[in-house]
Amino acid sequence: MTAFALRLTALICMAIDQVGLVLFPGALALRAVGRIALPLYCFLLAEGYRHTRSLRRYALRLAVLAVLSEVPFDLVHFGVPLAAAGQNVLFTLLLALLAMCCCDALIERRPLAAAASVLLCCMAAMLLRTDYAAYGVLLALSFYLFDGRPAARTAAFAGLLAGYLLQLYAAGVPTDFLLISPCALLSLVPIARYDGRPGSKRGRLLFYAAYPLGLALLYLVRALRLIPPYWFL
Repeated sequence: MTAFALRLTALICMAIDQVGLVLFPGALALRAVGRIALPLYCFLLAEGYRHTRSLRRYALRLAVLAVLSEVPFDLVHFGVPLAAAGQNVLFTLLLALLAMCCCDALIERRPLAAAASVLLCCMAAMLLRTDYAAYGVLLALSFYLFDGRPAARTAAFAGLLAGYLLQLYAAGVPTDFLLISPCALLSLVPIARYDGRPGSKRGRLLFYAAYPLGLALLYLVRALRLIPPYWFL
């Protein structure tokens, strides 16, 4: 699979998850499919960091998209345009990108400083209450650090997911959601088939815009009640 195919797969899974979250919260099958999206985006972030021609522009695009996504994210999750209770996942990915930069700059000569920098990125994600927080930061970083080592990558992913599920359990997240969360490991199937090629560059703007526009559209559909709840159940 090319990077384009992975990006398209992640986009489809994310869209299914958003539909389930906003319109059909009782449809766990939709949320189960959605668990695949984040690991794919974390993997693509690591690949993007590795191959980008301009890290500054890459980070700037991600930061702008994170800011633009915050209002629709808060409207969907909290019902208000701006809320301090949580920030969208793109801020998590931006902090993960910073963690990769720190590791590249420090890990060989100053490993303790590299570890401290990663810890600070994780703490920032938790303090800002970004979506997936430290789990998302560490997952993206593990994909970068264990490039070309599928066994280590799988073990790191499984360990991080187990820790994240324990955190959700302690926070009182419903059991049915915890049971579908391991579906995230299914993302390793398309990742294993990744061939390193970029693939088609068509629709790049659509991939960037899909997250905020999708949330905004679904919020409007829910607010205007254009689709009766659970019509297909």
